[in-house]
Amino acid sequence: AVHADLKDTDQQISFPEIGTKAKDSDTEENIANADEKVQLTDTIFFKGLVPNLEYVATGRLMDTETEEPLLDGDTPITAQTAFTPEASTVDVVFEFNGSSLKGKNTVIYESVTQEEKEVGMHADPEFKDQQMFFPEIGTKASCPETGSQMAIPKKDLTIVDTVSYHLVPGKEYKLT
Repeated sequence: AVHADLKDTDQQISFPEIGTKAKDSDTEENIANADEKVQLTDTIFFKGLVPNLEYVATGRLMDTETEEPLLDGDTPITAQTAFTPEASTVDVVFEFNGSSLKGKNTVIYESVTQEEKEVGMHADPEFKDQQMFFPEIGTKASCPETGSQMAIPKKDLTIVDTVSYHLVPGKEYKLT
């Protein structure tokens, strides 16, 4: 007996591949404000998934430095989307309180499962398209004459405003 039907999914072996690109819904970049309400969209690109099967794409927001999961309160920041591969991408949308993430460099790790078995994973802390940056900037004004934040009132006065920051390396900024 011979069974030679190329369209028979029961006879197919798949070698899935996934890639990703993350962005913030406000900035449309991989830079997000550390606000109480943050929405990130992680677009997962895939090939080699079997049509007509249901998959689940799961993302986890990780600290780039420690590679530990980041938390919203006590809960790991994760998101997932169930899908059937009709297109070549799927969006996984994260919504969380990001107010504790000022100055953090983060990365999204993705996993694709089918019937709870992992069939694809993308977890590279160095991969730029997976990274999300939460910049931080602060200032401190001081009077050089007194060496403090108090100044002697007079007509000509110099105030020094020192700016400290944690921003995306290689990106150009304008200080005003």
